[in-house]
Amino acid sequence: MKLAKIFLAIGVAVLYAVFFCYGVYVVYEPPQYEQDTCYLKYNCESSFNQCYGVSVADPKVVATPVSQEVVDKCVAEKQVDSSFNKCNEDRNKCSEEFRKDSNRYYHARNSFYILAALALLSIVGGLVFLSKLESIGPGIWGGGILIALYALPYTSDYWMQWHKYAKLIVLGVLLATLIYFGYKKIEQRLAEKK
Repeated sequence: MKLAKIFLAIGVAVLYAVFFCYGVYVVYEPPQYEQDTCYLKYNCESSFNQCYGVSVADPKVVATPVSQEVVDKCVAEKQVDSSFNKCNEDRNKCSEEFRKDSNRYYHARNSFYILAALALLSIVGGLVFLSKLESIGPGIWGGGILIALYALPYTSDYWMQWHKYAKLIVLGVLLATLIYFGYKKIEQRLAEKK
């Protein structure tokens, strides 16, 4: 009988998470992919054409064939050039601004908060039902954890823009919360049964 409860809890957790995650996707569909035009605007690598013996005036005209060693040396010199570095910085800044102004970024941000709220409510709800329903409560609780795990890659356009320490702190708080509630609700409950 105990094995049946475990499988029921696992089944509820997986299907619960899939239902709500897919539900968010269906109800709040992601926008179409938008092409970042910054790589066209800042074509920093065009200066490498000279390294390959290609004419800058007419890229279809190859002046003279060059060895790979000469090409590698030329490219390395161009990569440390201040104009190349400035172009690269401008392109990266343009790309970051483009990402933050895109519809996908706003969709990812909103989806992150929706999924985070669903995960939190599910974890708390699962802990509430834990004492009353031995298989359903852990299933809902586990489903909330799966929703939280799904939210990170699904909303990566937003989540990856966070500062690395902010991400670390949020993950640490979540882990500490799970350990605390796991100890308070599950371990103490098991100790009381003995």
